[in-house]
Amino acid sequence: MRIRGILAAAAVASLIVLASMLAAAAPASANQVWYHSISRASATAACPSSSQADLDAGWSPWASSWEQWSNSGKGGYVCSRSITWAYDEPAPVVTCTLIFEGQYVLLDPSGFFPDGTIVYGDELCSNAIDTANSELGFAFTDAGQSAADAICTAASPALDPAPYAYPVAGSLYICSFSD
Repeated sequence: MRIRGILAAAAVASLIVLASMLAAAAPASANQVWYHSISRASATAACPSSSQADLDAGWSPWASSWEQWSNSGKGGYVCSRSITWAYDEPAPVVTCTLIFEGQYVLLDPSGFFPDGTIVYGDELCSNAIDTANSELGFAFTDAGQSAADAICTAASPALDPAPYAYPVAGSLYICSFSD
């Protein structure tokens, strides 16, 4: 009878701790791992069985562990599980645009990138090798000279005379002052 009372008290304490954690928890954001633990009476006490619904929802199976918070902060045996919240939409794949041999940049949709933009040595933008160096920035377009001129002008509309695009190589242009 005494063991049943201890187990019931431990279960109630676990529910109170869990309820307070859930009430105070911030809303889940993308790719956030949530952990759920409950106290158990001893190292040999069994953990709950994971239901198929919980496993289908993404919870890991219950596993035995030891945590400091258990047993009024003295530490004790627990059963734990976790779930990873995922993005509602797939995370975008970041790829750089090849602007010159072995040089990549992240372009905005207009095709313009300003002075000081990080230049990468790989298409995943993970290896920074330099920064772009031009007073007015750069235009990148496959649509030719007039499109590049329009990109440079749109990036610096207050300049008089309007900037023009000076071809560097292929689709890469330096935005410069017209003469």
